[in-house]
Amino acid sequence: MSNSIFISYRRSDSQHAAIALADALSWAFAEGEVFFDRGSIRGADEWPDSIKNAVAEAKLIVVVIGDGWLRASDQFGRRRLDDSKDWVRRELVTAIKRNIEILPLTLDDASVPVPEALDFELERISSKQALPIRVLSWENDIHAVIERIRELTGIGLRLHMNGDTLNPNGTPIPRPDRKKSNEMILPLSILRQTMEDIPPWRFETNYHPWAIGGKAEEICRLYEFSSFRNATQFMADSAEAINRWKPPHHPRWENQWRVIKVWFSTWDVGCRVTQLDIKAAKMMDKLFRDRDPIRCG
Repeated sequence: MSNSIFISYRRSDSQHAAIALADALSWAFAEGEVFFDRGSIRGADEWPDSIKNAVAEAKLIVVVIGDGWLRASDQFGRRRLDDSKDWVRRELVTAIKRNIEILPLTLDDASVPVPEALDFELERISSKQALPIRVLSWENDIHAVIERIRELTGIGLRLHMNGDTLNPNGTPIPRPDRKKSNEMILPLSILRQTMEDIPPWRFETNYHPWAIGGKAEEICRLYEFSSFRNATQFMADSAEAINRWKPPHHPRWENQWRVIKVWFSTWDVGCRVTQLDIKAAKMMDKLFRDRDPIRCG
């Protein structure tokens, strides 16, 4: 599969944001669609063939622009963007000459340079509509970036088949409701405080096929039993109880011998943690205590 989405960034300016962005896009799109050169050293004179070929084959160049992107200079104080051997310049000039779509992403307070700040080979970048990616609204901004990439390239998410949102086995998945999400999702500060009431549980970020971009926020814990039979019986008994909950809130779980690991996340708000998950965790703990109060301790 070709590298349809190429991430251009300047290591001295935005490497940490670029790494996080590449991770998010790699979760969202199929394997091989995103090209991100994490290992090579930026600023070297040579432009590797792998970079050159990836740019030439891309449908879209995503340009990560931080506050120092334009002003980055070499050891002699010369602006690197003006150097014909500069990797970032080569990536963008190649994209412009080949008429490859360019999507600038501005970090926090950064902005796309005005035409006067760029030479004639790069000035077209100034006319491109940029999207912000900000620390305080990272998740929402990344979701907007993913949607914009889909619009510009026509590349589908991992879970989109024939226009329907499906998981790999063909079961329809909940579609996130943005209004509901804003009302239900727990801010991180409140979540941390709430988690103190359920100490066996912890917060995790995992791949989930129902999550926007594939990355889910979940709470999880382990339950240990005296035998494999008891562990699987607990799952069967819990399933009956969960169906009687109002509302029923289903876990993601796995069994390995005498241990069951349980995750809760609210699927129809994009796999984020809500009060429903906290409530379900407390109810699951009660099922465990009622079944095995000694082992629960």
